Amino acid sequence: MVRRIHSILLLLALLIGSAGMNYVQAATHSGNCGANGNNVIWSLNTSTGVLTISGSGAMEDFVSSSGAPWYLDRMSITSVTIANGVTTIGNYAFYACVKLSSVAIPSSVTSIGNSGFSSCTKLTSVNIPNSVTKIGIYAFNHCYSLISVTIPNGVTSIGEFTFNGCSSLTSMTIPNSVASIGVSAFRDCSALTDFYASWTGDAIPMVPSKIHAYDASQIKLHIPCGHADAYIAKEWNTKFTLSDVASGTCGDNVQWTFESCNGTLTISGTGAMVHYWAYEDIPWWNYRGSIQRIVIEEGVTSIGNHAFVQCSNLTSVSLPNTLTAISYLAFGHCTSLPSLTIPSSVTSMAGMFIHNTPSLTDVYVSWTGDAVPDMPADLHPYDASPKRLHIPCGQTAAYSAKGWNNKFVFEQENTHYTITVESDDPTMGTVDARKIEE
Repeated sequence: MVRRIHSILLLLALLIGSAGMNYVQAATHSGNCGANGNNVIWSLNTSTGVLTISGSGAMEDFVSSSGAPWYLDRMSITSVTIANGVTTIGNYAFYACVKLSSVAIPSSVTSIGNSGFSSCTKLTSVNIPNSVTKIGIYAFNHCYSLISVTIPNGVTSIGEFTFNGCSSLTSMTIPNSVASIGVSAFRDCSALTDFYASWTGDAIPMVPSKIHAYDASQIKLHIPCGHADAYIAKEWNTKFTLSDVASGTCGDNVQWTFESCNGTLTISGTGAMVHYWAYEDIPWWNYRGSIQRIVIEEGVTSIGNHAFVQCSNLTSVSLPNTLTAISYLAFGHCTSLPSLTIPSSVTSMAGMFIHNTPSLTDVYVSWTGDAVPDMPADLHPYDASPKRLHIPCGQTAAYSAKGWNNKFVFEQENTHYTITVESDDPTMGTVDARKIEE
């Protein structure tokens, strides 16, 4: 009897071990998926949900929605990593991978096939590399959760129904390299409110038929200044509301306006600007290369984090006397800015607010005595060029005590005074005077 019990226990142990081995073996599936057979291979770890595509050359163009070799395991796929060397994403490659939430596309990929990501309903963002020149029909069809997608300057065509049913997509920027957009490319994108285009002259294509399913008043088409007539000639006004002046909010009571004709970004209103933590959330991010002048009007009290980062052609900034705070990286990477005047009303400056500004040679300030603030940390790293800090006459010691001499060479500015002379003589009035010695 004891021997029989031992035999049963041993058999159970063998069965359990065998089941465990089968489970481990089943956890990783792999095979070929290349246009030339084994030039591209795939591996899926069903435990982690990671599908890896690697090799060299083109993926196979699968002939049906269920043609991909991992199709039966698609419910396990949560992320896709495509290794550098793979040159295409095949037709139907990730069709109906409904749990796919992230994908890494390398710079070796040149095209995204038809229905490549169609019905990937949990995919929220896609960064398409600059190497991609073609996006196929239905490529992101019914990607209901897609909020952000970057189409690089190099894509020459967007296929029919490419973003059809992307109901979470709020804005889209089309680079001027795109020569054709297919029928219904943005149909049923119910949240889409802003469409950005930069074509000019003869490069403006004819508006696609049924590009979206909503009336023209819902979606604003942002176009280069002075080209409205050219867009009207290509019937874009029948599908969009044309606008060559962009505007919006950037604080509870703060607004912004960008005039592309003269490159001026104006911030107006009262109170603080909001902070931006992701660059793509900055409302004028799509215009950053066109911004040449920033005017912040009286009433605005603070500049938010990253507000004007990477405005690479910015050459002029006007700050108000109501400003009290300049936040982190506010003017970071503004590589063409030659000078900046900070009003004495500013009492708080976050680190790196002029980070990596190689053209900036002169900063003008007017604090005196105890009002001189500490110099912010890491003010302008990666930039060894000398910068002059123009300070009031006789304030060298006060600025040195607050560390400003660590990053700047001081230039003392003569202080100007205004003297009002009371007289019955009508020729007398206001006289400008200058204090030449302390």
